[in-house]
Amino acid sequence: MKVIRPAFWRKFRCIGGKCTDNCCVGWEICIDRETWEKYQKLPGELGEKLRREIKIEDGEISFRMKGERCPFLNEENLCELICRLGEKSLCEICKEHPRFYAWMGEWKEAGLGLCCEEAVRLLLENQEKLEFETVWEEGEETEVDFPWIRPLWEAREALFTCLQDRRISFSCRMERALLLGERLQECMDWEDQEGFSLELKRAKETWRKEEGERVFCEEQSWLAGYEKILRILGKMEVMDERWTEHLERIRENLPALYRKRKKFEFMEMAWSYEWEHLAVYILFRYFLKGAEDGDVLSKVRMAAAGCGVVRLLHLDTWVRTGELSLWDRICNIKAYSKELEYSEENLEMWMDFLWGEVEEPKNKNETAVKDLMSDAAVS
Repeated sequence: MKVIRPAFWRKFRCIGGKCTDNCCVGWEICIDRETWEKYQKLPGELGEKLRREIKIEDGEISFRMKGERCPFLNEENLCELICRLGEKSLCEICKEHPRFYAWMGEWKEAGLGLCCEEAVRLLLENQEKLEFETVWEEGEETEVDFPWIRPLWEAREALFTCLQDRRISFSCRMERALLLGERLQECMDWEDQEGFSLELKRAKETWRKEEGERVFCEEQSWLAGYEKILRILGKMEVMDERWTEHLERIRENLPALYRKRKKFEFMEMAWSYEWEHLAVYILFRYFLKGAEDGDVLSKVRMAAAGCGVVRLLHLDTWVRTGELSLWDRICNIKAYSKELEYSEENLEMWMDFLWGEVEEPKNKNETAVKDLMSDAAVS
């Protein structure tokens, strides 16, 4: 089977005790049935403990967490199962995290979730355009009855090209991507694949001819846009209390952050390629899901909004501490991913919010989030 994955995939190794976070703390750890059956047969004291520390609720098998900790995480923060039985004893989620996979019929896609600081570091370490590689592995192709999968794959490639066009500002690139997303969504709504292909072709031709212009937001749109985003983020399930503190501080200081924005823009130009990497990576993970749910526009908007939220976190960190190191940027991206991508309820709420913003606005302020997202980053 053909597998498409980011080129830095092969570099990934869990950094273990060097990681400032812990995958065995604060997460519900689900156990696949095959591993559970193996655990049921394991003899001795460890087998008894395994069966004692596993619960089944609503058909879902998981460990009984001790507070926030996995019951097999010892005092040295090492996994007791690995220490005594080796990595092969782990359940699927423990072996694979933070990797994710998506099966697209004739091919499979693989990536690394940005809730992992090492995955974020690998994403940001190279200033060159983010590349993807194709490898082959054993496995049968699956049956996928999504007639839009191939057109969406072509559209995603076009969006990658658009977002990686460094001749123009990133804000202009994002604005182009959002506009194309709107047009492609309309074609999908009408089940018009021919029109979809024409819109894609027209966009590519237009991008080649047009020079980009920086898109600026007025203060009213900037503040209104972020106020809306902060409200929806405040309604979500909290994965880490530090996130709540960060959002509350930002909400209190939003006007002051706006006034500092221009000076911040000059500093961030040194690593502006990171916005490009982040937007492309979000599209890589989510865009093709539109073949199943019929929604591509909110996926494009998610790339823009993701950059917008992370940029606000960066701005707050810089104003508060007077600096913004690579480590700070890694932590902010990790926090965004952990809160919005690793709770199904939060992700669904986020996508619903982005989809709702597509509706025809009742007044000027209701266009604020779209305006804000096109102004998510600078060149």
